[in-house]
Amino acid sequence: ISLRERQDRRSLFEEQFSASGLQVEYLLVDRDGEDPQRGCYNSHLHCAAVALERGYRRVLIFEDDATLEPFGRNTVARINRFLEVGQPEIFYLGIILGKIWLTWHLGIARARGQGAHAYILSAEGCQKVLALGAYSGRGIDNYYSKIFKGFCSFPMLSQQQPENTCASDIQVFRGGGVGYID
Repeated sequence: ISLRERQDRRSLFEEQFSASGLQVEYLLVDRDGEDPQRGCYNSHLHCAAVALERGYRRVLIFEDDATLEPFGRNTVARINRFLEVGQPEIFYLGIILGKIWLTWHLGIARARGQGAHAYILSAEGCQKVLALGAYSGRGIDNYYSKIFKGFCSFPMLSQQQPENTCASDIQVFRGGGVGYID
C-alpha cells in the first residue's frame, strides 16, 4: 500500500525488498487530506477485497514503510507450515508488541499488539476485515489487535522505517504517538 505521491517511500521499499524474490504489486491510493488514518483503514480494506475477488487463500500485505530483516529458507518453510497447520486468520511479519506468547512451533509466537505494516491475511481474515464496514475513527491495527487471534514470526522479520528516514503520514494525526489504542 502506498500513497500515489510517495515515490520516496516506494524507492526505500524496493531497496529493502530487492533481494527477497517477492513479486510486489502496489496498491496506489490517493491521500485522504481530512483524515489520513481513515485513508489507511480504507486501503487495508481494499487490499482484503482485492484478495477475495482474486480468490487468494492468503495475501501478504505491506505498507510502503516496511523493512525486511534477513532470513533463510528454513524460516519461510516454518512459516508456511504453520500457515497450513494453524490456519491463522492473521500472521504478522512485524508488530508493535502489546503481549507475546511463545508457541510449540519454532519461530512462531502468539501476539496481541498494534501494527499493520507487514502481515498475511487468510481469506477468512479478509472477510472479517471487510465485515468491519465503514471507518469509525479507529485505526485498522487497533481493530486487528481486538478481532484476531494473531500470530507472528519470532524473531520478527519486518519493522517500520524510522521516522527520520521515512516520515509517517498518520503520525501527526495520531498525536505523535506510536501504537494508537483506544
